[in-house]
Amino acid sequence: MKENNSGKPVIGFVFIEGRKTNQMYMDNLRESAADCGVDCEVRPLEVEKIMDEFKKGNAETYAQLLEQYPPKKEINGVVTAPNIDVETPDMESTKSPGAKLKEFLTNYPSIQGINAVAAPGDVKNVVEPGINENPDRMYFEKAFYSIVKDRGIPALGVCGTEQHIAHFAGAQIVNDVEQRTGHDHNPKFEGKSSGEVHSHEIIVDKGSMLAGYLPKDIRKSLSKDSPNPTIAVNSIHTQGVLISPENKKILDKAGFEISAAEPKEKIVEGYESKYGAPIIQTQFHPEFDNAQFERNILKGLAKAAETNYNKQAATQQIQQKGEGVASGLRHVKEKETGEYKQQEHVGEIVKKEYLSKKLDEILKNGKKNEARQKVFEDKDATLDNLKLGEKLLKDSEEKGKIKKAAHKKTGSVEKVILSRQNKLLIS
Repeated sequence: MKENNSGKPVIGFVFIEGRKTNQMYMDNLRESAADCGVDCEVRPLEVEKIMDEFKKGNAETYAQLLEQYPPKKEINGVVTAPNIDVETPDMESTKSPGAKLKEFLTNYPSIQGINAVAAPGDVKNVVEPGINENPDRMYFEKAFYSIVKDRGIPALGVCGTEQHIAHFAGAQIVNDVEQRTGHDHNPKFEGKSSGEVHSHEIIVDKGSMLAGYLPKDIRKSLSKDSPNPTIAVNSIHTQGVLISPENKKILDKAGFEISAAEPKEKIVEGYESKYGAPIIQTQFHPEFDNAQFERNILKGLAKAAETNYNKQAATQQIQQKGEGVASGLRHVKEKETGEYKQQEHVGEIVKKEYLSKKLDEILKNGKKNEARQKVFEDKDATLDNLKLGEKLLKDSEEKGKIKKAAHKKTGSVEKVILSRQNKLLIS
């Protein structure tokens, strides 16, 4: 996936066609970002359009995905979602149909360079009236969230998405929320709220990221010994992620921990990443209300997008500087290597010249044959070397250049010779 080159943070908004709250959510994201001084782009990621393009170019792969799409299950009158990771291809396997979808999304233009993700819910439930109603969205979110985790991208998932991510990990989703909690989680209201509209309270883990978005007066009242705080939120759902020892283990294995629950602590109202980029999932709708808690959550996403954008920009600068330094080092190394080779070449020529002179002296002075033999036995004092030396001696101009270069690089001609021929003894 390419980095963001748009000049500002980009929040990718998972856009589901026909959802009435799409525009409201995007507007609230922009307003919340502006309120905390973040100039960002909210970019729609049109699920239907993206998946249609995938189907056109990958018809066989898509057919394989549909064949393995899990049917809904019913146990004792309660509809539950099966473990999608068991019954569908592993997204991390390079040979699986799911991995091909993930690769397609990774390289999709509108997904390139996003710095955060907002994934709202939908009016349709995950498991009822039918889990098979929207396989495109399910597979999109499964592959997309795999990318989000790989890339360390901050994310906020709401309602249906909160259920989907738990569902992908294998957690049980139940359809009898009202029976388990004793209150209606699906009040009848639509559109943008005016003021504050709440349905029930939730308990927030005081040590969670989510607690950091609570109103200031609540945060100030918290202490080491104080109980977990409660706050009223809206609620628009008829099913939810069950709080059970098994589900806790499943979420923990997936890198999440529960951060909020409804008062009877039967249904998850929020969970979040334990490490890495901040990923927060809420059952309630922070985009729906104008209350401080909900707006703080949206501001938090905008700030996380800005941080991710700045991190990417800093990484790019470091990489560019690193490439520049590496290029400079390569140039220096090449230059030094060239100079070293030049010095070696000059030294060899001077040495050959010296040997040629010495041989002439030996012959002129009538030295013993032993001395002459010593010269010829030296591996560098071959007849070819001597001939080359004689040729160089006749070329006075070249001779001058050679001596000058030798003096510059290694000191005197004698030093070059002595350092390379300390074993050659000629009297």
